[in-house]
Amino acid sequence: MRNNQLAIHRPDIFVAVSEWVFNQPPGSLDMKERTVLWAISTYANGKGQCWPSLARVAEQIGCSRKTVQRAVKDLDAKN
Repeated sequence: MRNNQLAIHRPDIFVAVSEWVFNQPPGSLDMKERTVLWAISTYANGKGQCWPSLARVAEQIGCSRKTVQRAVKDLDAKN
């Protein structure tokens, strides 16, 4: 699986983002936002960049493309 390959080859990126996501104060990110951000981070390259499709992320975490799109929009608004 692609996400496992990236996590193996770039564990520093995956771990850094995962740690950041799960260390956010309670209430700052809802479960949807945390899950989507975690899933997106599994595709990060050495520069922390990634471009997984909404459909790929939705399939990975078991939700709709629209749910991922809303979560990304909400995360962007918080940035």
